[in-house]
Amino acid sequence: MENTTVQQVCRSRRFSGLYIDIFQEIIQSAKTNREISAAFGYSEKSDAIISHSRKVMRKLLYLENLPVRQYQQRIIYPRQYRFWWAELFNKHKPSLLLFCQH
Repeated sequence: MENTTVQQVCRSRRFSGLYIDIFQEIIQSAKTNREISAAFGYSEKSDAIISHSRKVMRKLLYLENLPVRQYQQRIIYPRQYRFWWAELFNKHKPSLLLFCQH
């Protein structure tokens, strides 16, 4: 029953494990957005990977109790801050997995 509750929260917030995979690909690989879009089955001009990864970044900021407005530059240019994001991601990965539906 506990697992069902978590999934209901995830559905209402529209957060999934796919978003985590996309974000991880952005901060760990040297691929372009187009290459990542193609790898995940989106069209070349799709902005889906950007919006999905930004949801993960906002969740990470929330988990760290950091204001989104103050860190907007890091959200807009995640590859420039990849080591900072990777540190936050590794720290909060178990918490992120609780948010997503399986």
